[in-house]
Amino acid sequence: MAPPEHWKSIDNGKIKPLRLLTEVYEDDYTIYENKVFCRTVDQVVTLLRNYKNIFTDIIYNKISFDLSVMDKSNHLYHYLALGKLYVGYAKSDELFTEKCEKYANTFDRIIGRICANHSRPVYKKNRKSKIGLRVRKTNILAMHKDYRHIFTLKKTLDRSDYPSDIGELGANSALLKKNYENFCNMLTVFSLGHFRFKTGEDLIYENREFKGASFEFEKWRAELLPVRIRCLNMRAIALSVSSGVNKHVTLLIPFMSDPGKECAGFMGGLLSDIAREYKADNYIFFIAEKSLQIPTYYSSTTISFGILPVSINDINSFKRIQRILLDAMIKVSATHDICPFCGGTFELNEKNYYCKKCKTELGRLICMTCEKAFYYTSVNYPALKEKVVSPDDYTPDNYWKYCQDKDSQFNYRNITALTSNGLPICPHCNEAVKQ
Repeated sequence: MAPPEHWKSIDNGKIKPLRLLTEVYEDDYTIYENKVFCRTVDQVVTLLRNYKNIFTDIIYNKISFDLSVMDKSNHLYHYLALGKLYVGYAKSDELFTEKCEKYANTFDRIIGRICANHSRPVYKKNRKSKIGLRVRKTNILAMHKDYRHIFTLKKTLDRSDYPSDIGELGANSALLKKNYENFCNMLTVFSLGHFRFKTGEDLIYENREFKGASFEFEKWRAELLPVRIRCLNMRAIALSVSSGVNKHVTLLIPFMSDPGKECAGFMGGLLSDIAREYKADNYIFFIAEKSLQIPTYYSSTTISFGILPVSINDINSFKRIQRILLDAMIKVSATHDICPFCGGTFELNEKNYYCKKCKTELGRLICMTCEKAFYYTSVNYPALKEKVVSPDDYTPDNYWKYCQDKDSQFNYRNITALTSNGLPICPHCNEAVKQ
């Protein structure tokens, strides 16, 4: 029996309680409005994580100048490139890093408070519920003092023009796209000029317009030419690498955002239009969205193309461009006597070519799945070869770090994608191949 202070009255010898315990049935949690609430919470957390990853990514790049063990074998131009870029980053460090840390910590605190309530029944019962693509405006969502705010927020997040990532902010701005195009032009010239290539004497820029550039290194010659792509209404860069009679052309397109997400029917539509307008061996789309993006390449399709993060906030962007150059240099080489990375001498070691100077390994494999041959590169450092980079070892809040570690698994010296254990992945069928 409850204590007297919890009695309301006594009527005909029967005690009336002051308060009644209302039983809540689980069915009450699964109403449509609660499903909308849960989906809205998920969208908010995803949006906050995206922005947090962007700021965390910037902070990570500020402290990523420490040379790894493999950098001891890099050529002089690599250190010159890092030194020049470090000066630019250091000048903005005091003004920029403090604010980035503040925003990243704020987002992290908000995410923590929201996720702490994921164990509540209203979220657990509706976590996997589906509400469709379009939210219905029910009476509760329209009139309830709390649910109507949820409805307004959900509609805002669902708007097609709402920026889900910082790379989409002002993506339709012609000035922003032009500036990104200029940045990609200059960074590409910088990348080739700091990969042991010597720049020609021709003017690279004239009247603020990119005119192209030519480079030479040992038996290789590289050329950069501006190309107008009419179907995109933008200028791209044709990277041509040749050695003797062999030539490999890569079209570098400063697209800013992921074309697969932005353009419906990208594979059969826009990509085919670009290929018809300009013939190339490979098409690489530069995107400014970095935080949750690993470079991806698709050679199994009729048209070989790739998505490459190139951002002004990411100091490693020039290394990704150099990796494309390294791949082209290997493909045009009739003989593998000179190391394309450092200019040293390649020695045939069992089935692979090996450079004692920079520890670069070059091999050729035949995929057992598609029976096609391809080249791969590696570095003869046990610490790197034995390193495992698996997404299972990273949390959702730390996923940006997985993207960083996966991208730099061999310190940008691999020309093929890698498995978690560092095995090369066939560029034709995307299957792992044992060496």
